[in-house]
Amino acid sequence: MNLVFLILGSLFFLIGLVGLMLPVIPQIPFLAAGAVFMAAGSKRFRRMLKSSSLYRKHLKEHVDRNRFLSKLLKDDTMKTYDFYGWEQADVSPVTDICPGIKTPRDLYDALSEIWCAETCAPRMRDDWTPENKTLGQCSVTAFLAQDLFGGEVRGIPRPDGAFHCYNVVGDCVFDLTSQQFGDEVLDYTDNPLQLREVHFAKEEKRLRYEYLKQSLLSRR
Repeated sequence: MNLVFLILGSLFFLIGLVGLMLPVIPQIPFLAAGAVFMAAGSKRFRRMLKSSSLYRKHLKEHVDRNRFLSKLLKDDTMKTYDFYGWEQADVSPVTDICPGIKTPRDLYDALSEIWCAETCAPRMRDDWTPENKTLGQCSVTAFLAQDLFGGEVRGIPRPDGAFHCYNVVGDCVFDLTSQQFGDEVLDYTDNPLQLREVHFAKEEKRLRYEYLKQSLLSRR
């Protein structure tokens, strides 16, 4: 059945692409149908589609109202997330200091209950809310993730001269605090390496990191 859905998805995509060149063919419905059928045939594509802003803005409402489409795209095997790279965030920990943390997704779940105004960067603290829980948490979170999963911490240059930190472990790139940017598209390619010695030269940042780490380790 999955092969049938993939074939149908490819066919509808092809018709939609032809419609881009021939205005007499309505391309949008065919491209949308292609995406739905491809998602029905591939768990990986389904997770990518359902985590995209395109799906949330233009397709989710229609899928939720249609029983057939809802059944096609139903996936109970895995919780979906909004942070960048969650679909491929399957790397294993390099330490056993947190036995319950098996993947970066587990770490995200745990930190979602810990992030607070005290762990937020001071310059953003007045704007921090539980609804925007990842605001100002990037560097302390990325270095804590590095403690657990190894790899590198990279930084995306921001207009104010600061860097937004995220993690790279082998071919896996994930950003546990990307939600704070909403629909802004960040560039995760060829960004400079970030060193904890440089970041933690700021005492307040080191203390926030220690607070976050100890809160995680003492979690039951």
